[in-house]
Amino acid sequence: QRFAIQETDGPEDARQKIATGVALRVEDRFAKEVTHLLASFVGAPFDSSPVIERLTEVSGQLDMRTYIAIRRLLQGDAEEKVVVLCLDALECCDQKTSNLIHYLADGLHSKPVLILAIGRPTLFRRHPQWGQGEFSQLRLDVGPLAAQSAADLLKGLLAVGEMPSALASLLHLPLAKSPRALYDLVRFLRECGALAKVDHRWQVQPEKLQRVDIPRTHEEIIRARLQLLPPTQIRTLQQAAVVGEVFWRDSLVALRRSESINDIDPDGPPLSEIAAFGNRTRTAVSVELDKLC
Repeated sequence: QRFAIQETDGPEDARQKIATGVALRVEDRFAKEVTHLLASFVGAPFDSSPVIERLTEVSGQLDMRTYIAIRRLLQGDAEEKVVVLCLDALECCDQKTSNLIHYLADGLHSKPVLILAIGRPTLFRRHPQWGQGEFSQLRLDVGPLAAQSAADLLKGLLAVGEMPSALASLLHLPLAKSPRALYDLVRFLRECGALAKVDHRWQVQPEKLQRVDIPRTHEEIIRARLQLLPPTQIRTLQQAAVVGEVFWRDSLVALRRSESINDIDPDGPPLSEIAAFGNRTRTAVSVELDKLC
């Protein structure tokens, strides 16, 4: 998002956007190095980059210089405005990601930068040293929602004047203590048509709501939402599940292409056949992932 790179942008477009953004925030003498390192970091490396090739000769140097490049960019941003980095699902992050976050927290501690790191308690089991460093920090443990907070959240998510009694009764169930469960419940209501947009405003559809078997637990909500998905999106989820929690889009693109290309050669089809697909598969996967998110 920092460089407005779209899922459908090719590597050349991504590199150009990075170069333009870096030039606005980083000193000229560092601009080329930062551009090449960030392009490699986001998966759009320059061909035969003299910066990358030189750093790969020494173990660990590429990671360290990449950390420095990211810090230089954020430092430049912080000279212009307050910077807020919001990082979610950190219980899934690997050691390199943890190292980067702590490096940035330490290297930017004197700048107007806030790093909002969100994760489940398992984060501290996976990374026992998390949060240790020469920087200011505040840990907030978020417990279950109180009854009034749950009611306010559900009403806000529904964006309707008066909450139907069928939904108000759910506030007494355990699922009401979880913000994520309430969020998924509202998404389910939209997907099944019980909550529809009329004249640019969300409105409960009483007849459809009466016919809906409203899930009573978060697991039931997820199961109900899955049953509403079209086959193409179900297939996308199945393939994504194969990749696992540490996920990257190109792995899903490769799985999708392997279904489309008929080739018994173990080394795959020639480049001409792969090129014929262009960005069509990548675009289709990106669209489906956006819908699922």
